[in-house]
Amino acid sequence: MSLTSDDLSKIGNLIDQKLDEKFDKKFENFETRLEQKLEQKLEEKLEVVRQEIDDSVSSVESSIILLTKSIRYTDSSIDRKLKPITKSLSKIEKDLDAAIRLFDDDVTHLKKRTTRIEVHLGLQTP
Repeated sequence: MSLTSDDLSKIGNLIDQKLDEKFDKKFENFETRLEQKLEQKLEEKLEVVRQEIDDSVSSVESSIILLTKSIRYTDSSIDRKLKPITKSLSKIEKDLDAAIRLFDDDVTHLKKRTTRIEVHLGLQTP
C-alpha cells in the first residue's frame, strides 16, 4: 500500500494537531504562573524599597527632632546672653536721658544768664 500525497498531508496535519495540543497542554498555565512569579518578585522588591523609605523617614524624623532641640537650646542660650546686654543698654539709655536733661537745663540757665549780662552791659544780642 502506498501513501498518497493527500494521505501524507492528512498525517502531517494530524501530527501538527497533536503537537499543538501537547504544547497547549504543557504551556496552559505558563503565562499565569509567569505573571504570578513576576508579581511576587515585584512585591519583594517593593517591600525592600518600602523598608528603605521607612528607615529614611525615621532617620529624617530623628534629625528634625535633634535640630529642633538644638534650636531651642541655642535660642534660650542667646536669650540668656542677651539679657545682661539688654539691661546694660536700658541703663545707658536712662543715663543718657538724665545727662541730656542736665545739660539742657545747664544750657538754658547759661543762655538766660548770658542774656541778662548782655542786657546789663548794653551789649547787642544776636
